[in-house]
Formats: sequence, structure tokens, C-alpha cells
Amino acid sequence: MRDIFAENLYDAHIYNQITSEVAGKEKTSRRDIILKINEINPYLAALCLKKIRGAFKKELQASVKQQALLQIKTLTERDVVTRAVLALYELREYDSIASVLVKNPEKNISRFIIQDIFTDNTKEDHSKLVFRFLNILFENLSKDKLTKSPMYGLWEIALESLPDSLLVSEHHADLEKFYRFFVSKNNYFSSLHLLPEKISGLFEKFKEILGESNKYFSFRLKNIYLNLIKRNPIKLWDYLDEIKHENVGLDTIFYNRLIHYTKDVQTAEILFEEMKQQGLKLNEITYNTLIKKDNYDQASKLFKEIKQQGLKLN
Repeated sequence: MRDIFAENLYDAHIYNQITSEVAGKEKTSRRDIILKINEINPYLAALCLKKIRGAFKKELQASVKQQALLQIKTLTERDVVTRAVLALYELREYDSIASVLVKNPEKNISRFIIQDIFTDNTKEDHSKLVFRFLNILFENLSKDKLTKSPMYGLWEIALESLPDSLLVSEHHADLEKFYRFFVSKNNYFSSLHLLPEKISGLFEKFKEILGESNKYFSFRLKNIYLNLIKRNPIKLWDYLDEIKHENVGLDTIFYNRLIHYTKDVQTAEILFEEMKQQGLKLNEITYNTLIKKDNYDQASKLFKEIKQQGLKLN
């Protein structure tokens, strides 16, 4: 059989091949090989352990855990630390992972770990892995009494990093649990619009949860849609059509922000005319925002309107 160590033990494409070869070795030889692999790549060593039973397994699990924690503690290269965390995941050392993330939520390394793991959808159980990490973060975040703690920032990065291909059909209960938590808070959290954006298939359910609380419903729903439009201005008319059916009272403030978020003059002018048709009060902010987007000829017309209404521009 060929020499396993002649291969690149960081190449994920040959992980299955190597783990199968290791599993086929004699017990003592297998133990020695896994220990050597562990010195290089504890994640691959942990994957090898999943395919073996019996003697030496507990000893090897302890060695892999120790090596992974050592690599995390040294906080060396980004990919090295990410592999070390994945090794802990394969060992089901969830408390150890939580300890790593919770102790360093404000450090870039924690953010890199989340981004790397969430965006790498090559693993068969990727959705399961992602939701395990989300729950680790959530359990610690929900215990944190500080609403502006670094854990909230790490949680937002996790949501931002959710891939479009994520399979969520088996995780609806988790997603609803997350959303209810943020709805229960007095403050507006970005999770209220990030979750509907990332998991659009549950948007109606999220709105239902929002309505159940009956706390700041109109204010929050308008902010959710405004943030969705801000992040995806190309979908402005779709989102605007949706919220018009919610009967939450679209006021001057709402339209002013819409105009601010638009990317082109034509859309801003259509929204401006819509405000007039609906009888909304046009204020200094309305005109200031529109003038910043408009051409010279239209700006001259707007200045006349401003003068007629006795408004002041900054």
C-alpha cells in the first residue's frame, strides 16, 4: 500500500481516500498513523477516528482534542484554526467549541472560523453543522445581558455568512426559536431582517411571530422592509408591494428612507410623486434627499416647490 504521508494531508479532496486506507490498517499501525496525521492535521485525524472502533480509540480522541486545542490556543494561521475547530466538531466537543468562540467573540479569528465553516458547503452534513454552530452561538448569546456585547456581533456575522444553498427544512424549530428571542427584545436587532432575507421561505412565519408579540409591530415591520430594501434595492418594488398589503401606515419617514435607498433618479422621482398622490407631508428631508439624487433641471423645479411651502434646506 502506498505511503499516506507522501500525500498532501491538507487536501480535502483526498480525505475520504485516506480515511478508508487508514481504517484498513492493522490496529497498532493504524494508531501510529493517526497520531502522525494528528500532528499535521487534527481534523483529518478526527475523520479517521470516525471509521474505526475498539482499542486505542479513546486514547486517540484525547490526543486529537489536545492537539486541536493547542492549535487554537496558538491562534496561528486562519485555515489551521478552522481545521482545529472542525476536529472538535467531529469529536462532538461542542462545549470546547463554545469556549473558543465565547472567550474570543470580538477577535477576528472567531469571525474567520464562522465565515469559513458556514460558507464551505462541500460537506454532506453542512446544514447540520451550520445549525449546530448557530445553536452554540445562540445559547451563549441568549445568556448575555449586554445587548451590545461582542457575541451579538459574532451572531450577525454568522447570519450574514449563511449560504443560499443551506437546507433548512429540518431546522424550522431552531429558526423560529431564534426569531422569537429577538422579537421579545425591546430593541430592534438586525436579526429581524437578516433571518427573513437569508431564509426567505420562512418570511411569512417570521411575520406571524412578529404579529403575535403585538409589540411595536408596525414600527418593526417597516424597519424590516426598509433594511431589506437597503440591502437589496433592486427588489424595492417587490418589497414595497408586499408591505402595502400589511396595512401598517406608510408615512413620510418611510418614504424618505425609500428615496434615500434608491439607486437611480427615476425610482426616486416615482416615489416622490407617489408621496404626493397619497397626501403625505413633504418635508425638508424629502426635498434634501431627492435633490441629492436629481439632475439640475428637476432640482430647479424642486427649489420652487420648497420656496412655495416655506421650507428650509440644509
